[in-house]
Amino acid sequence: MRKKGAKEIQICDKIPIPSEEQDQNNRNHGFTETQISLLIRKYPRVLLFDPESNLFPKIEFFHSKGFSTQDIAKLLSTTPEVLRRSLENKIIPSYNFLTELLKSQEKTNAAIKHLARILLYDDLQISVAPNIEALREIGVPKSNIVTFFTSRPQAFTPNADRFKEIVEEVKKMGFNPTKVMFGVAIHALRAMTKSTWEKKVEVYKSGVCLRIRFWWLLGSNHGL
Repeated sequence: MRKKGAKEIQICDKIPIPSEEQDQNNRNHGFTETQISLLIRKYPRVLLFDPESNLFPKIEFFHSKGFSTQDIAKLLSTTPEVLRRSLENKIIPSYNFLTELLKSQEKTNAAIKHLARILLYDDLQISVAPNIEALREIGVPKSNIVTFFTSRPQAFTPNADRFKEIVEEVKKMGFNPTKVMFGVAIHALRAMTKSTWEKKVEVYKSGVCLRIRFWWLLGSNHGL
């Protein structure tokens, strides 16, 4: 009669145990337990992915572009949907589009850190390029567009029609397209509902101190 203990040992022998080198490699990807838990909770399908063909190539790509281990861990744990995007067909073309626009790897990385979800858009040539062109057409300097996009990429994500409406509203308020504050106003209006914006415009016109009116209109007390 075979001993039960011998059978258990045979079964356990078939379970692959990571080598010390593999275990260290996994830990070096920089994910904390909290980040792993967040990633799985937000995107359970990640458990079905093959790390060798999905996770690791994306990590290596971001590393090659200058993202730190901590940056990558934060990006993928807060926006895990990036893992379902094709590296070759989606992530790399999006990254190249941003680099061509911003003319700098550092600025491209900064924009992605501000809005990792920009990597989830199917085609930035369709969703973002028209909004950039709309600013160029009214005389917004290229340097201002780069600065604006680097720090507030989410302002460029409305559909083209809505973005043009926002630009027109900002122009009606008297903001100069050649000044940096034109972009700040676009960002503020994009984040508000139309009714909220209209209420703020009424207060703006009411005769309160100009400086207070301006910063209140933009939803900020930064300038006070």
